[in-house]
This record gives sequence, C-alpha cells and structure tokens, in this order.
Amino acid sequence: MPEDKERMIHIRIKNAVHKDLRKLAAEYDLTMQDIVSEAVEKSIKNIEEIGLGMELQMEKFEKHANQLEEQMQERLESIQVDLDPGKDSDSYDEEFSSFQVSIMEKLESIEEKIEVLITKISGNKKITDESD
Repeated sequence: MPEDKERMIHIRIKNAVHKDLRKLAAEYDLTMQDIVSEAVEKSIKNIEEIGLGMELQMEKFEKHANQLEEQMQERLESIQVDLDPGKDSDSYDEEFSSFQVSIMEKLESIEEKIEVLITKISGNKKITDESD
C-alpha cells in the first residue's frame, strides 16, 4: 500500500465544534477535512511521544523502586540484628502475630461495646418518642 494514499473516515462531532471548525476553515481558507486531518496527525504524534516518554519514565521509576526496596531490605536486616542478636526472625514473627491478635481482640471488644451503646440509644430514643 503506497504511503501517500489517503483514507477517508466518517466521524460524528457536536454542532458547536462543527460551527467552530467551519469558521476556522473559512478564516484560513482551508477545508474542514484538511484541518481535521492535520489535527489528528498532530494528536497521534503527541500521543506517541507522550507514550514513549511515559514508558521511559516508568522504567526509571521501576529502577528507582528496586533500589529503594534493596535499601529497605538492607536496613531491615541491620535493624533486626541490632534489636537482639540472640533472637531469630521466627521469634519476631511470633511476637508480631500475637500483637496482631491482641489488636484484633481489642477491636472486637470495642465493636461489641458500640453495638450495646447503639441498642441502648435506640431504646432511649424510642422511650423519648413514645413520651412525646
């Protein structure tokens, strides 16, 4: 297929855009098709450039994220050693696990107290409404 062959498409645009396009075409003594064609070509080039730029930026972000992850891992390992050289990582895992269970138990207890209070408030509101 020759590169200079042109293809036609049929598009739908809003009335206001069509009106502006018609004015622009008259002002610059161009056809509406020429203006739209040029605008589409430029838009596609911009999108391709933006896409390439974004790909390069993502590669930089990924590389930086990997470096940060490595640095954090090194620091975590040094902190673990500094905390208590006699403990292994399993001991820390068990402590954290029991800490999580403790937090969950407290949250469940608070949730139960909130439900009791809501029930009491609902009962008080009902009594107040009946007395009015």
